[in-house]
Amino acid sequence: MFAPTDFRLLRRRPFRFAPAVLVLSVCAGLLGCQPQYPIPATTAEIETVGILALQARQPEALAKLTQWAQSGSALAQRELGLALSDRPETVGQAVTYLQQAARAGDALAQFTLAQALHDGKLGLAMDDAHAWKWYERSAAQGNGKASFMMARMASHGQGVAQDAKLCAQWLQKASEQGHAQAMYQLSVAYENGDGVPVDLALARYWLSLSAELDYPIAVQALAMQLDGQGGPHSAESEQARLLMKEANDHRLMGWNTHQ
Repeated sequence: MFAPTDFRLLRRRPFRFAPAVLVLSVCAGLLGCQPQYPIPATTAEIETVGILALQARQPEALAKLTQWAQSGSALAQRELGLALSDRPETVGQAVTYLQQAARAGDALAQFTLAQALHDGKLGLAMDDAHAWKWYERSAAQGNGKASFMMARMASHGQGVAQDAKLCAQWLQKASEQGHAQAMYQLSVAYENGDGVPVDLALARYWLSLSAELDYPIAVQALAMQLDGQGGPHSAESEQARLLMKEANDHRLMGWNTHQ
């Protein structure tokens, strides 16, 4: 409760409201207030802001992602980590946010963290055993790229003992998850009996699916198989010709970089 002298003081010096701009300026400058950005309800909105932060380097986009990430949004943590990973001076912060998102169950953050550990990027030491664990978590959520990487690691003995059977199992998983390159390599495995019994029907099946997804090497391999079937004017020969043209077109566009 104010003393009577306090009320007299207030009457002698009436309170005046400062202009809103001045109040906000004092708040931001002295108290560190920041604009409030409510976390969007949709994944697409956060990812759009992530693109603006990564590709356009918009300060407001980074500010939004930072606020959302600090509020606990795993998706924002992942997008902020990806945006910051493109800047050498903030790569340490990027790893921190990617780790937070990965632990929260974000599949892409798990994959990105696994890639960094596998390749020794983002300032992290190469650690295939640790990378394998993050790939496995990402693969469990349907990430075909993660499953394919596990197949490659099993094939080369990275993170786990070299094991053709385990490689084939992860190629199967990645193929079922729609990874075209895995389908092609699974086809080769069935053709040669690498980690699986020889099964030419399954080899042809997975090769055809890979070619349907326009994996260039599969397109060429299927064309070569079809070229040996039927006569020179058969349907198989015509299909082989078209597939070979498609494979050549891919090669001209740099198919060796296709992943």
